[in-house]
Amino acid sequence: MMYNKRILMLLVLFFLQGCADKKDSAAIIVNGKKIMHSQIEQAAEIIHDNMVKSFPQKALEGFDTELLKGAARQLIANEVLYNEAKKRNIGFNPDMLDSTLLKIKQQFGDKESYKKELTSMGETEESMRKHLEKGAMIDSLMKVLSDEADSVSDQECLEFYRKDSLKFMSRPEVRVSQIFFPVDTGLGKNHMDSVQQLASKVFEEAKKGEKFIALAKKYSRGPGAEAGGDMGWFKHGDLSPELDKAVSAIKTGEISTLLSTDAGYHIFMKTDEKQGAVIPFDNIKPQISSMLQMKKKNDYVVSIIDSLILLSDIKYLDEKYKN
Repeated sequence: MMYNKRILMLLVLFFLQGCADKKDSAAIIVNGKKIMHSQIEQAAEIIHDNMVKSFPQKALEGFDTELLKGAARQLIANEVLYNEAKKRNIGFNPDMLDSTLLKIKQQFGDKESYKKELTSMGETEESMRKHLEKGAMIDSLMKVLSDEADSVSDQECLEFYRKDSLKFMSRPEVRVSQIFFPVDTGLGKNHMDSVQQLASKVFEEAKKGEKFIALAKKYSRGPGAEAGGDMGWFKHGDLSPELDKAVSAIKTGEISTLLSTDAGYHIFMKTDEKQGAVIPFDNIKPQISSMLQMKKKNDYVVSIIDSLILLSDIKYLDEKYKN
């Protein structure tokens, strides 16, 4: 599981949704601190909601055992990180905390609604601030740990590149010209029919060998018409999927079928193409370095969290949350 700056957001959202019910029971005890069943379920809900934002298909999936275990581990991590932050005398930016608290208040519209919600959760503004301070300390510690990770060397970047340089390929490129016939649906069926008829007529002329450049200059109403319809170079994927597919299906010098889109009718000619090539190391090195550095920082932080968990006194009162 990835541990990152969303821990602060997780804590903020958790306490906004409400604290554990008085009838709730403890699921885990971390160094004497209880983690309740409802806290784990609420944390799982937040994690699930974040997953759905990136992968909408996850909306149909419920809270399986692994998700609940992950949520429990996140809350355990929060607790051990907080303890570590206190040991290291980690501080936080009070201005950022004030700004966060103000944003929370603004979500409730007015002061009375905010206080009423806090009361319903068994909280006060002071206790809410304490929760946010805890989150801010964890966030500050995460930054410190991240900075402790070793830097990525040039040699590491080169070895990663050499291991599979074919991963670093430039996209194929094509140069295309087009004859474009725009359609304005607001002008009615007669207009649309006349545009279709003209497009079909020009398409037949192009198929018979009429010079594409001359036809484009005469009939096209699209970009590059004065230059014989030349649209320049496009990388694979730059065009819309349907147009990209049509251009990919023809060889250099060939024309496409008559294509209909919401914008109008298109006739394409592929005038040149370039195959994808391996990107030189010096050109891709900054991206490789950034990617490896991010992984190294994450791996280091995870290793610290794992070691802190191992050194902690953790009791699973409900074994289903145990990894």
